[in-house]
Amino acid sequence: MGILSIFGKKDTARAGKDTAEIKEEIKEEVKEEVNEAAEAAEEVKEEATDKRPSFVYGVQEVFGLTDSNDIVVIGKVKGMISMDDEVMITNPGDDQPVRCISKVIGMEINKTKVDHATDCLVVLKILNGANSLLKIGSVIHSANATNKDIRQAYISAMGDSFVLIKNFEFKDFEIENMSIADAAEAWKLYGWYVSKNELAKTDEQKADYKRKTEPIIEHMCKKVLSADEIYVVCNTLTGEPHLFSKTIRQEQGFMCTPPEILIIPPAYVNEYKKIYSKGDLELKRITKGKNGDGIISFLWDAFYIDGACGASIISDMSGVAAERLIPKPDYTGKSESEIPVTNPALTRWILLLTQIGQPDSEESEIIYKLYLRFMAQELFKAKLLVPIQTDGPVPTPNKDGVVLFPENVKISFSTMTGKDGNRDAVRMYTDYKKYNAEFTNEWNAMVGPASDMIGTFDVAINMSRAYKTGCLINKDMFNELKELVK
Repeated sequence: MGILSIFGKKDTARAGKDTAEIKEEIKEEVKEEVNEAAEAAEEVKEEATDKRPSFVYGVQEVFGLTDSNDIVVIGKVKGMISMDDEVMITNPGDDQPVRCISKVIGMEINKTKVDHATDCLVVLKILNGANSLLKIGSVIHSANATNKDIRQAYISAMGDSFVLIKNFEFKDFEIENMSIADAAEAWKLYGWYVSKNELAKTDEQKADYKRKTEPIIEHMCKKVLSADEIYVVCNTLTGEPHLFSKTIRQEQGFMCTPPEILIIPPAYVNEYKKIYSKGDLELKRITKGKNGDGIISFLWDAFYIDGACGASIISDMSGVAAERLIPKPDYTGKSESEIPVTNPALTRWILLLTQIGQPDSEESEIIYKLYLRFMAQELFKAKLLVPIQTDGPVPTPNKDGVVLFPENVKISFSTMTGKDGNRDAVRMYTDYKKYNAEFTNEWNAMVGPASDMIGTFDVAINMSRAYKTGCLINKDMFNELKELVK
């Protein structure tokens, strides 16, 4: 006898439906029972003592039953689980996880009914399990199980099921069931497995890897963009998303990986707050807002104003290029005056130089010089915004975006103390976001390269009154940067 003969027939009607249909069917049931389950869960937690050891059980497969809300699951238990145990059910990867309470009403090991199971693969029948939205990666556990053990059971179940058993081949409803964290963790686990076993060496293997991972990546991106909220690691020095990049030594010098931002789903926020609430880093909550485009707008700025090349979701093993989340702006057919001033490639390196500060070791000196060279390459291509005030009206730009001032109009620049204090520095900005943060409507902006100003002024690019960001360049440094890019 197997699980189907012991516990009833598989619910083929429900199994064939997609996630949206299943969730709609049980939506009302969940609404009615969530509050009761939460209250009961707290009671179980209060009654739990240290007399009985905790257990966790990671779900590797789920089977619905005909004409029943009971659910059959397969998974591994760590610790001992017994018949009639009251258990808690958690989906650790869900953005808004709800802990439900249920009961074990059937157990089987190797097709044999049992009353207890310890540290093994075991089939369970869970009372009214359908109302808890059980899925692969769900964790069934005792009330005194630690968050660490619950998280480990979740990760192990995802790896065992999606990677080792299913070989990363999914049914559509399994993908739809995944949260942001589920998709990122599954992809990370599969990537690690493929790398460890050298399964992506040939062109055929690489194509197979891409075929298998593409649906998960696509789903993960959609979930990020449609989320009610996400969290992003930001830098308190720059006021912008922190850019993560690794510098790698090669035979003929050094290279750095494309700088990415780090997105944390709500399910992981408490864990990552402990990591990224120190020094110059903090977690910033980004919501979709009233218009529903808050997250999209934030990411657009991060990619196409600040120059992030992509986003890591939870870790750099589950990172996507910027274009996968937000399409690159297309200005085809636009005149020069219609294209907004942005210099993401220059902004990127200014932000990274601010993040590392003055080098204080051999390694940081290498990274600093590498970033400085990249910044120099972009500086001499950049068209920057220069805040100005005039004693007359500002003429309308011509078709090429050029403003020609009459000779009798006096132009004043916004200046600050220069690098060595010997002359003033004129303020310049890479984009209107940073310009608007510093200047009111009393100011206008003209556009030009730093080279137009360096003969008379030092240049202060993206210098902020609120943050310790930007770069201040005098004539000598300007000439040194020229030498770097020759």
